[in-house]
Amino acid sequence: MQQYFYDRPLSIDAQIELDAETARHQVTVLRHKEGELFRMADSDGKIFLAELILQKNQAFAHILSPLDESNEMRVRVTVIQ
Repeated sequence: MQQYFYDRPLSIDAQIELDAETARHQVTVLRHKEGELFRMADSDGKIFLAELILQKNQAFAHILSPLDESNEMRVRVTVIQ
């Protein structure tokens, strides 16, 4: 599942306009249709499930629900050079 990044915090039921590059990737490259699901990560590091909404020449992400995923390692690692 594709994941895109948003530079501000996201909230459930928010509808955000996708930037031109992300919209082109969704619609032209991946050939996604309205209703396709994808992941959105926000500036706080939270990941959400989003639905693609198409209106005329614009693409939007409707934020559906948070995904409870932890990308942190289970052990503490110290790297020394």
